[in-house]
Amino acid sequence: MAIVRNERKHGDPLTRRQKEKLKQVARIKDEDIDFSDIPESTNAWFARAVRGKFYKPVKEIVSIRLDKDVLAFYRSQGAGYQTRINDTLRSAMQAARSARRKTRR
Repeated sequence: MAIVRNERKHGDPLTRRQKEKLKQVARIKDEDIDFSDIPESTNAWFARAVRGKFYKPVKEIVSIRLDKDVLAFYRSQGAGYQTRINDTLRSAMQAARSARRKTRR
């Protein structure tokens, strides 16, 4: 059996069927919605919550020229050197963003 994927791009107009479904949902009164299978959100639950746990940024393959000693340093630390380089660049990016925000104030 073939897997069919249909991705809707941002800005694509809704189909007639999708518009009708939305109208049906809008007609449902709040008191008619059954929430019995959803656990209550308590302060204890929020205290244990983790933000961005399943977030995984999209990676892009690029070609970049690095100084030989920089690359040797990261490779000498073992497998995962590309991830460590990315982490270093991300830290620098976040520090630059933070500094930029502070200067705008």
